[in-house]
Amino acid sequence: MNPSVELRLETMLRAMTETIIPALDPGDALAREQAALLQGHIHALLQQQGREPEIDRREIQALNELGHLLLSIVEGGKQTGIACERLSKALTGEDYSELSLSIEQLIAVGDASPAFKNAAWRPVLDYARDATTRGHQWFKPMGF
Repeated sequence: MNPSVELRLETMLRAMTETIIPALDPGDALAREQAALLQGHIHALLQQQGREPEIDRREIQALNELGHLLLSIVEGGKQTGIACERLSKALTGEDYSELSLSIEQLIAVGDASPAFKNAAWRPVLDYARDATTRGHQWFKPMGF
């Protein structure tokens, strides 16, 4: 029988808690800090096991929503048009990095209209706040 990932992680955690950490030199602050960090990661892996695809889908969905919203309100010149084309293309795929960079490029483009800049900041900040909250929840088991 092959032990499950969950059983293996629980065994690692038990080894850290019952054997490794008690054997560390009490004066070695760095070793104790690293051991605690490793414990946090193991706890997180136990809680998050198998949820990565769900989180990835949520992240790409949120970026897609932001991208579509920005395209619906965008105004500007030639550079803005180029940035819109890149974002439109990125919205047809599932590449998180390309989508994120395309949105960033559209926000940073120099010839976007003042009306767009004024209208875009709120949805961008809302996205950032929500993404930060998701990140905080994801890393909370690690003590971050």
